[in-house]
Formats: sequence, structure tokens, C-alpha cells
Amino acid sequence: MCEELDLVVGVLCGGSSRRMGEDKAGLWIEGRTMLERVCAAGAALSDRVVLLGKPSRVPESLHTLPVLEDRQSGLGPIGGLATALSAYPTQAVLLLACDLPRIETTLLLRLRNEPRPPGLEAVCFESPNRPGRLEPCCGLYLPEIRARIERVIALGRLSLHALLAEANIRRLAVPASLADCLKNVNTPEDYRSI
Repeated sequence: MCEELDLVVGVLCGGSSRRMGEDKAGLWIEGRTMLERVCAAGAALSDRVVLLGKPSRVPESLHTLPVLEDRQSGLGPIGGLATALSAYPTQAVLLLACDLPRIETTLLLRLRNEPRPPGLEAVCFESPNRPGRLEPCCGLYLPEIRARIERVIALGRLSLHALLAEANIRRLAVPASLADCLKNVNTPEDYRSI
């Protein structure tokens, strides 16, 4: 077991949901919105859960959570991550997309509990469906990555995949029994299949 991690859970919920055609965070699954489901999974790891972006609507059950609007708009997920790391400069950020309705705390614990050697900047899962690809919107980002994020944003490189390609990261395999945890909902077809 590695030393205790000072952790903030940042839930990305300010996207435009163009492919869905409506706000993904507010879609209902089994009695709760997707946003509520993701926040609940993250809250099991930290009492600091923050909403990242400018959500169009926040369920009443989450009204007490802080909302961090992107310091610079139009950057996508990397903008939300940069904002969270700036707001909590000494803490790690567990970044979660709001469209992971099957996310489980069991999987998130693997990110939190992974050994963190000096110089490590992030821990991310490999995609269970796309070999070699990472799942950056379900990842642990350590304070050490903050300067790198600022540099890539300044260069106009806004992809989390590009960021991770040059960062010192640890890649984790997803156990087959938990592969559904990383299925995200981007389209009406995805939503109907959940």
C-alpha cells in the first residue's frame, strides 16, 4: 500500500454533448442522473468532489458541490483538468467524465492505490476495447503534471491523449469483470444500450 493520497475528484460536466443532442450529465439511469452516479463513485474515495466546467443543470442532490468553471473556455477536458490542478495545486486530481454511468468505486480504487514512484505524473487505464489507447477521462493526475499541461495548452495541443503520450504515466489494465465501467455514453444509441 502506498502513502495516503491527498485527492480531489473532478467530474467533467460542462461539455456541449453535440453527439447526444442533449445534456448527457442529466440523463437518467436507474433512478439517478449520470452525473449523480459518477459523483457518488468518486465520493467514496474523497470528500472533495468538484464539478468541472459550466454544467447546464445540476441535480438538487449535488447543489452543495463546488463548480469550477474553466479558467480558459473552449479547451475541452484538458481545460477542466488544468483548472482543477490550479485550484488544488498540491493535490492529485481524479478526473472523471460525467458520461460513465457504470463506473465503480472498485475500479477507481485501483487508480488511487497504484504505487507512485518519484516523477510519476499520471495513472490511466488502457482502453479495454481499443488496444494501446488510454482512457484519459478516468485517470489520476498528480500535481507534477501541472507544468506540462500549461505548456501543451500554450502550444495549442489540447488533446489529453497527446498530453499522456509525452508524460511519465503508469498504464493499468482493466480487469475483464470491470470493463463495462469505462463504457461512456456519447450518442442516443449508447444511451439506449446501457
